[in-house]
Amino acid sequence: MRMGQAQGKAGAPQHDVQQEQSSNQPRTRQQRRKDLGSDKPTACPSQRARTGKAVSSKAVASTSKPFAAQSQPSATREAFHDLSNSIQTKVSAKCDQLSPPEPAAFGVNENALVSILPPAVDCGRKRSQPPPAATRSKKRQRCSEPPTATSSPLLSLPPGVVDIDAGDRRDAQLCAEYNETRMAWLRAQERLERFRLSPEAVLGRQDPAVIGAEERALLVDWLAGRARDCRLHDATLHRAVSLLDRGLAAVRVATALEGETLAAAALHAAVKLEEVEGLALRDVRRGLHTDCLPAAIVAMEARLAAALAFALHAPTPHCFLLRALKAAGAAPGSRAALLATYLAELAVHSAHTLRFEPSTVAAAAVALSVATLRRPGGWSPTLAHACGGAALEGALAAAVAHLAALQRAGCGAGVRARGALWRRYGCAESMHVAAVVALGEEEVAAFLAKSGRGGRRSWGRAGGGARWRMRSTRRRRAIERCCAPCAR
Repeated sequence: MRMGQAQGKAGAPQHDVQQEQSSNQPRTRQQRRKDLGSDKPTACPSQRARTGKAVSSKAVASTSKPFAAQSQPSATREAFHDLSNSIQTKVSAKCDQLSPPEPAAFGVNENALVSILPPAVDCGRKRSQPPPAATRSKKRQRCSEPPTATSSPLLSLPPGVVDIDAGDRRDAQLCAEYNETRMAWLRAQERLERFRLSPEAVLGRQDPAVIGAEERALLVDWLAGRARDCRLHDATLHRAVSLLDRGLAAVRVATALEGETLAAAALHAAVKLEEVEGLALRDVRRGLHTDCLPAAIVAMEARLAAALAFALHAPTPHCFLLRALKAAGAAPGSRAALLATYLAELAVHSAHTLRFEPSTVAAAAVALSVATLRRPGGWSPTLAHACGGAALEGALAAAVAHLAALQRAGCGAGVRARGALWRRYGCAESMHVAAVVALGEEEVAAFLAKSGRGGRRSWGRAGGGARWRMRSTRRRRAIERCCAPCAR
């Protein structure tokens, strides 16, 4: 019996054996679809587990339909759609009935509104429409042309004045579009009552036995020495001197120690205003009395700011100096620029310089530098326009004579003996501008008389042409020997 069954199995067809073997293996999804006779996806195992029985092909086909085809929209959904459509229709109809209010409803004249609009504006053209080809070609041609003094609508220069910002208009970082406006604003600021100073206002409030002209010069010389040792900018030194003078005019100093503390507070505040990196208090108080503590400097700085009502950015000569040097054609780092910078710093050492405005001091420094080095052009119309359009007469002529007297006196107020400016501007790095022979009174008078009449020709010197230039090698070596001990 068993042998017959085995023989029957052995004699079975080959395809029946393969079907019996394949029935024992798990069937794939495609095979299940083929068995059901439909290409629709079968029910998932979870569905079979929930019902507990197999799902027919019709049920599988019904479950495979999309949700939108299975369920029809209910009455609630239809009512909601009808309500939203009616609300949208009513809102659109209400908006169509509304009209823009008349200008007279707000108390505005319609003719005044029309007159404000520029005539060249075409309000009827849509933004999406491109401009005509002729306009595009004109714009392309106008952009390709280099900017000139006559083509710029923002610039109106007097005749004979060269546009010194013509080469800077392509660089937005140089602010060439509003340099003239900025300088006019600075000149207006220096004439304000809160920024105006005088020797009487600065020194008259202090006790002459505590703070006088000589003591102020000592404090300014200390500021110049710290600015040189700490590699501070020139603007920082001028800002510190300005804060010191305004502080002396606003705060009464009882002792000399408070005066040193006020100078240190002015330097610390100037570093915060002008420099990128700060300066430690131990570096600020170097060279002062040992009782000048950091806590006292911070307290004096707060007292100074409160006394000045936090108006710390007063115009200084350095604000106008760079513009005047650019108009004079003096490149940064040239001998003319270094001499003008030296004269401007020399001027702030003297309390009598407070009689002049900062712009006048800067113009006088540039004018004296041009006259001393005998640069071509002299007091040109471009330089006069950059300095506010002032001629070399009146207050400007008095400022030039005052700076020439300070230069002849050997840096003024004994500064050369202490060596702050001499170490900085008497070395080879600064081209020995502190050792340049100063002009005499007659030479200054001749320069002012020639430039005051508007002449641009070279002017003669009463002392001869050999005096203004250091030609001999012996003289250069003598100056170097004089500067070497101060540099060390």
